[in-house]
Amino acid sequence: NRIYFFMFFGLLFGYCKDKSLASLTGTYVNESASRYSRAFDTLTIAKEGNDGNIYSVARSVSFNRIKHGKLQSKEYHLDHWIAVYDARTNVLADTKKGRLLTYIPGKKKLYLGNRAYLKL
Repeated sequence: NRIYFFMFFGLLFGYCKDKSLASLTGTYVNESASRYSRAFDTLTIAKEGNDGNIYSVARSVSFNRIKHGKLQSKEYHLDHWIAVYDARTNVLADTKKGRLLTYIPGKKKLYLGNRAYLKL
């Protein structure tokens, strides 16, 4: 009976881990504004391959500068990178520039530095 208990627990743990990783993928947004600018920031996270902990991250930022109280024309910035996910720390680490995305399972949130992104 003890063996069945451990087998059940192992399967349940594996299912929860897979579900947590599946919930990591998706689109996350952040909106910010100050007296100098207004920005809309989007992160799209997708799993690379069928197994492992490799993800692609696409970041799209659109922003308007504000000069003398007037909104200027919209500017855009696009960036793509590959990240490795560490399930122990819930951190996605950019493989080239070292950027860290902290994932908060169950809260539908990601942090890039101190900037919070909410999952759509």
